Amino acid sequence: SKIHDPAGAIKAIQEKLENGDGDGGYEVQTVRIATNPFPEYLLGNNHDDNNGKLDIDNVVVRERLKAMDDCLEEHGIEFVSLGPANCPETTKICTEIVGLASGRFSTSVQLPANDVALARVAAQTVLDNSKLGNPADGGLANFRFCVANLGPYVPFFPGAKSASKNDNPNESFRIRFAIGLENGALLKDLLLNDAGQSIANILPPKKGSSTSSSNSSFAAGFADAVRPIQTICETFVKSWEDDSSSSSTASLEYIGLDASFNPSLGDGGSVAAAVEVLKEVPRGFGGAGTIAATAAMTTAIQTRLPGNQNEDGFGFGIKLTGYNGLMLPLCEDQRLAQLASNGKLRMTDLLNVSSVCGVGIDTVPVPGDANIDELTSLYLDVAGLAERWNKPLSCRVFPVPNKIVGDMTTFDSPFLVNSKVLSLSS
Repeated sequence: SKIHDPAGAIKAIQEKLENGDGDGGYEVQTVRIATNPFPEYLLGNNHDDNNGKLDIDNVVVRERLKAMDDCLEEHGIEFVSLGPANCPETTKICTEIVGLASGRFSTSVQLPANDVALARVAAQTVLDNSKLGNPADGGLANFRFCVANLGPYVPFFPGAKSASKNDNPNESFRIRFAIGLENGALLKDLLLNDAGQSIANILPPKKGSSTSSSNSSFAAGFADAVRPIQTICETFVKSWEDDSSSSSTASLEYIGLDASFNPSLGDGGSVAAAVEVLKEVPRGFGGAGTIAATAAMTTAIQTRLPGNQNEDGFGFGIKLTGYNGLMLPLCEDQRLAQLASNGKLRMTDLLNVSSVCGVGIDTVPVPGDANIDELTSLYLDVAGLAERWNKPLSCRVFPVPNKIVGDMTTFDSPFLVNSKVLSLSS
């Protein structure tokens, strides 16, 4: 029932979003399931041995993965995140998970700041993952793997997870669901029309400045765009609770929308290109003004969207969960890939944006023989930023077999655009 009930619920929610009365008509790209951390249910006899290490039965791991895979196939669920590993022993299982032939499962490593040992095992894991399958495919098993410092209920893969069963051991089974968006075109429209192409209108200056104003039409425009989605979801939850004929005994909860600005590969879907319409970003994304723009946009959605409207005009009643930041997946954004290929975007530029609520390093191709020490340090940088500023961040890089810095990737995937391989340390 812990697969059957969620699968049925999210398929029904999908139908409402696509065909619902009045406010329906949304395209739902995928429906996905994220579980609690896999070490809580996937391992075999996982007691500590005399050396304090986990005793993992790999045969049991494979059997349980196969049973889950078969059940999910039966229910038509193509994308499932199994939650994170949290120690060196369980991290080594991640290659087994992403290497399953169906390609259904994603996983991650939950990395605390300064945990050098775990970061190094994670770095070795990403290198091992890159050797799975045919090297000509570009090592894309790592599309389903990242290193992260996240709380639960981020709806974006591969870092998505539900809460640990240890967080509330007495809670009965509950299905929680959230919405993630592809909204690069919406961002461009908001910056052009609601913000008037200026950072000053995204998040008006604080009171006392020469142009102070309490209102943000940028946030209001975003809220107007997503409120119908929230209404459909909340209405569905109410109908679920009132449906006495339902065979499911699980309760259902809508936990919110991740308001992150997330690109698509369609025309006009680039987040980076959207930011470039701002007058204060004259040299293009990554140049002067990029940090200020990112800080303004993410602060606006994080502080203006949630809560009820107060006397200062803040609060639009939108429930939020997840990153709520600026997503910069290099190989999922046409403009970012172009900038990187032209030598105008470096790994350090992407990391800098993370300091003001970017969401980390994502889908960045790096050399196939990437140095494990440099990978370890990159992961530690991301985890350090996450904990220092109390922000959700993740890091997903693709060591590409037989490629060096400056080479073009040759990915053949509907989810990715090709770009040049970047250096880890510049």
